[in-house]
Amino acid sequence: MPTETLVHHNQALCYKALQDLHASATVDCRPFIDFMLDAIANSLYQYIDVATRTVDDASANVPSNVLVNELAANILTLVRAQPKVTAQKMALTLSVTDKTIKRHLKLLREQGRIQRVGSDKAGHLEII
Repeated sequence: MPTETLVHHNQALCYKALQDLHASATVDCRPFIDFMLDAIANSLYQYIDVATRTVDDASANVPSNVLVNELAANILTLVRAQPKVTAQKMALTLSVTDKTIKRHLKLLREQGRIQRVGSDKAGHLEII
C-alpha cells in the first residue's frame, strides 16, 4: 500500500505524531517513526487477513493474531503512542462511540494483542 494511502487512512494519528515531533525543545522523530512503522505493520496484517479469507475455509485458516479491521489497527497505534489513553479519548480521535472502542479493545485482548496493567482508574494498556 502506498505511504500516502497509509497517511490518508490514519490522518488524525499522523497529525498527532507530527505534533509530538515538536512537543519538546529538541525535535524528536521517534513519534512519527513509531506512527509510520505501526501503520505499515497494521496494513500488512490487513493484507494477510484479506489473503486468508480467500481460502475456501477461512475460519480454519485465519490466524488468531490477525487484525480484523482498520479501526483495531488505529486503536493499537493510539495505545502505542499513549498507553494511558482512555476509551473516550480514542473514540473522539477516531470518530466512533466509546462502546465501539470498548468492543474492539475486548477483541484485541481476546486475540492476545493488548493487556490491561493495573487498575481501571490508574492502570494502562500494553501491546503484547
